Amino acid sequence: MGLIHADATALTIIQGSSDGVQPKYYDSSNNYWYKQNRYGYEDKSESLASLVLQFSNITKYVIYEPCLIDDIPGCCSKNFLTSGESFISFQRLYELAGSGCSLYDAIRSLDTCSERIDYVHDFLLDTIGFDCSEYLSQVLSLDALILNTDRHFNNLGIIINNETGNCKAAPIFDNGAALLSSYKDFPADTPFQDCLDKLVAHPFSTNFIEQATEAGWNLKLDYIGIKNRLLFEPSSRAVDVLYYQLEQLKDFIPQLEYPEIPFINYTLSSD
Repeated sequence: MGLIHADATALTIIQGSSDGVQPKYYDSSNNYWYKQNRYGYEDKSESLASLVLQFSNITKYVIYEPCLIDDIPGCCSKNFLTSGESFISFQRLYELAGSGCSLYDAIRSLDTCSERIDYVHDFLLDTIGFDCSEYLSQVLSLDALILNTDRHFNNLGIIINNETGNCKAAPIFDNGAALLSSYKDFPADTPFQDCLDKLVAHPFSTNFIEQATEAGWNLKLDYIGIKNRLLFEPSSRAVDVLYYQLEQLKDFIPQLEYPEIPFINYTLSSD
């Protein structure tokens, strides 16, 4: 589709509190979310993450497309909730359990990445009967590839059916801080290796590889398909970082064999 233009005055703004949060808007007329770039090329990071996921074994994710909001670059995505569904983040679930502190603070007292992942896994299993193992392994594997520095317990969560109480993993979303997108943290004139040295992963470890290894690598890629699509992308730092990461992680992320998975319509499904 062509570049979407949106008027922020016609949308409902949803502000976040994190420094890394992009200004977000919701358009009830078409059930779409819009996010403005704040520090760099978050729109490009989101669209490239969508591209990668389209050539992966992961089937539940949000597709982002570039747009302009009051002539400011950003991205948009269809609301992944259907009627009668709610998204509840891991942090909100922890609050509802009467913990009295943030989930991040709770795991900080634990010594190892493995213990922190186990703590969150056991909390969710004990309180709502949800096994987050596959979900976390997919998210953290993707984050290691695209170097997403803004994964936290407010963009990890479940979808709950408000009538039945049944829950399922949310699709993967919110990848805007990936691929060195923030010029605030990674200025354009900073050497590439210096940018890589400054990277800090979240939320279980500061090391992307450690997080993904402890959660279990659960990502497979059609490398040829991705690289063929990247040929049509304009040259940019985001594309350069993705090429670099595809090469660096080829020993961790195996080649996807399409007979292993059914045909996927890449329009997000609520199933």
